[in-house]
Amino acid sequence: MKYLITGGAGFIGSNLTNELLKSGKNTVTVFDNFSAGKKEFLNPSNGLEIIKSDVENTSRLLKAMKGIDVVFHFASNSDISKAAADPSIDFYQGVMLTQFVLEAMRKNDVKRIIFPSGSGVYGDAGNTLLKEDYPYRIPVSPYGAGKISSEAMIAAYSAMFGIKGSVLRFANVTGRHQTHGVIYDFIKKLRRNSSELKVLGNGLQKKSYIYIDDILNALLMIEKKQNKNYDYFNVSTGDYRNVKQIAAAVVKEMKIKNVNIRYGEESIGWKGDVPLIKLSSGKIKSLGWKPVYTSKQAVILSINDLLKELD
Repeated sequence: MKYLITGGAGFIGSNLTNELLKSGKNTVTVFDNFSAGKKEFLNPSNGLEIIKSDVENTSRLLKAMKGIDVVFHFASNSDISKAAADPSIDFYQGVMLTQFVLEAMRKNDVKRIIFPSGSGVYGDAGNTLLKEDYPYRIPVSPYGAGKISSEAMIAAYSAMFGIKGSVLRFANVTGRHQTHGVIYDFIKKLRRNSSELKVLGNGLQKKSYIYIDDILNALLMIEKKQNKNYDYFNVSTGDYRNVKQIAAAVVKEMKIKNVNIRYGEESIGWKGDVPLIKLSSGKIKSLGWKPVYTSKQAVILSINDLLKELD
């Protein structure tokens, strides 16, 4: 199989690239501008082609798309908080890029795309256990709005041009090759100053954390098992950790003593954050997927992954 992965040197993209190349039977074209991704995340392989380019370079994208069987589209802004300073970022580095990818696919008659969305499409639903067809999808961040807009674009191209589209709405993904996120941020802060850790928000923000290997299994299973021309799935562990628990785990794994952990007063860490997200993953589980790791295990594994990588 011939794969193209936009953002293929980033967190999830690089892990997927390496996984696809393990068998020696696939080829992968990584299309990445390396604004967040890193070449060292990619394992050398004869089946790997790296194109350093922005997705906005539609002529290069169109050329790279020739002969591709499956597209994994990961190129987008991945930091929700950035929109506070740049409200347009999730349009220009989200929705617009998705349309460019879909149009390059249409012109090259490429018929398969898998897209990572997220829980941000649901907005703040409180304690509600969210199934995929929850009717009140009201994003509270440009990031969430960008994801739901990209989902809609994929649905439209699927209906009009016969492109088979899959959307996976991930919980908080953790693991090797992360370049931002709560675990990454805590480690970086404590390495700068091991006596104090300042936390955004009151520490009670509670979410599911899912390890990268469980995400890879979901992506590869959906590629093969989805039956509908367009479909969408939540991907979550079904259990939860709060920020206080994560801070304690980072301090413990780093073997630091006498840390003054300072929490804020707000229930959220930044504008657009959601204090509680509960995703139901029954739909993808009905196809045979289930997580290997709990949220607690995912956090511990990720801390140790990052401690090794950041040495």
